[in-house]
Amino acid sequence: MKKYESYKDSGVGWIGEIPSHWSCVKIKHLLRERVDKSEDGIGEPLSMSQKYGLIPTSQMDVVPNLATSYVGAKRTRQGDMVLNKLKAHLGVFALSAYDGLVSPDYAVYYGTGRADLEYLEYLFKTPLYVSEFIKKTTGVVIGFNRLYTNDLFSIPAHYPPMQEQKRIVDYLKDKTLKIEQYVSARERERAA
Repeated sequence: MKKYESYKDSGVGWIGEIPSHWSCVKIKHLLRERVDKSEDGIGEPLSMSQKYGLIPTSQMDVVPNLATSYVGAKRTRQGDMVLNKLKAHLGVFALSAYDGLVSPDYAVYYGTGRADLEYLEYLFKTPLYVSEFIKKTTGVVIGFNRLYTNDLFSIPAHYPPMQEQKRIVDYLKDKTLKIEQYVSARERERAA
């Protein structure tokens, strides 16, 4: 079922047709890598959770082995997009709600102002993009393959106008909230 009046070929085989007023833009035009590293190791250690996103390590369900030092850890700022390079094949991207420190195995990105980062977070978790990330990962053993920045940046992204990106995010947040409320209500009914 098509939602828009007209479509065009995106020019990218795996993307296919897109609404005629959209374009495809390489991710390198939408994100920049933050390369700040901690010189003193002082800051809130953050870890990626598939369930909760990027959270303080102390709030993880299972606290991983803590580093003895965070000197050299990557700095992230609130609003940055963080990728666990080893888990890109699972769509493990999250926007940071915190200023803090993350593992050197993570990549930290900030926006160029051309895209809504919440939109990109949703986009990057779709099966279509996860499949493309898998194709772009490199390594010698499955589970240890990484999605490096240059490979991520070479991927084209669906690019609707900014206001439409925001409407898409609002729509998805609303639907997600309704699903969570429904699931929570069913769990309460079962527990009663």
